[in-house]
Amino acid sequence: FPSHDIAAGTGTEAIIFSKMIGPEGRVHAIECHPETFKSLETLIIKGGYSNIQAHQWAIGNENGTVWFQDEYAHQKNALMDQVSSQDKSISVPMRTLDQFVFENGIDRIDFLKVNIEGAELHMLEGMEQSVSIIKTAAISCHDFIEGDNGYFIMSSVRDFFEKKGFRVIHLPAEHPVVNSWLYMIKEP
Repeated sequence: FPSHDIAAGTGTEAIIFSKMIGPEGRVHAIECHPETFKSLETLIIKGGYSNIQAHQWAIGNENGTVWFQDEYAHQKNALMDQVSSQDKSISVPMRTLDQFVFENGIDRIDFLKVNIEGAELHMLEGMEQSVSIIKTAAISCHDFIEGDNGYFIMSSVRDFFEKKGFRVIHLPAEHPVVNSWLYMIKEP
């Protein structure tokens, strides 16, 4: 059973998915920051997780490259809309989810986990075809980064998936990070 972990970070969730799906399944762990990606690869190799495949990409709304923060706490870096000479940034390769699915011959996604630090709306623009092969998803909607109490990202993610035939669940919580998650289940 294929699983996809977008913004896999250092792989902590990827190893849980690996154990859940067993040797016949495949986890595609996607992480764009080079330092975080190295940690992800090291975890996969040292742990012997043969059913996890690591990919160094940003997932967004176009195929090409994008600027990404390059701060010391690499796990918290995010895509940048604009770059100035004072910014610590790097250029990273980017694919749409549609292109990633096509390039990897993926015909179904049983579970999609996304935690991409505020770039959720960009991802939606690049997954018009691939959304049809997703069964379930969990997406962290980072409205809290900018202090936006209107939850614009969460509303847009909810609308996108509801229009595609998914039941969307939100479990309100006091902590903003925990409160940020939406869960999607494809309706039969």
